[in-house]
Amino acid sequence: MRRIAIGLVAGVAVWVAGAAAAEAQVIQIDPITPTAIAPSSSIASYCATLTPGSSNLIDVQLQVYVNSEPTPRFATSVGQYSIPGSMSYKMRVKLSGWNLQDGDVVRFHLSCWWDPTGQLTSNDYSITVSGS
Repeated sequence: MRRIAIGLVAGVAVWVAGAAAAEAQVIQIDPITPTAIAPSSSIASYCATLTPGSSNLIDVQLQVYVNSEPTPRFATSVGQYSIPGSMSYKMRVKLSGWNLQDGDVVRFHLSCWWDPTGQLTSNDYSITVSGS
C-alpha cells in the first residue's frame, strides 16, 4: 500500500511539473504602437514587446487587416528569433494605396509559436483611423 501511495504522489508531482512547464511556454505579447493612424498616413510602425516562456527560439508573423476583411492587406513572412529574455519586435507597414477613411479599423494580428507543433500565441491590436 505504501508503494502505491509513493507511486501516486510521484506521478502527481510529475504531472504538476509538466503542466507548469507547459504553462511557462506561453509567449507574452504586449503591443506598444502605433497609437494613432490618420487617413493620410503612409506608414504605421508596429512595435510589441515579446517575452517567451522557457523557450528562447520563436517564430513570429504579423498580419494587418482593415475592418473585417478576411484577407490581410499586409503579411510578413515567418521570421525566427532567438530571445534571451524579452525583445522589442518592430515592423514598418506601408499604408499607401490602402485608401483609409475616418472610422476604418486597422487590426494588427501578431502570431508567435516556438515550433510547428508548439503552442500558438496571438494578439490582436486595433486602431481606429481618425484625423487628417
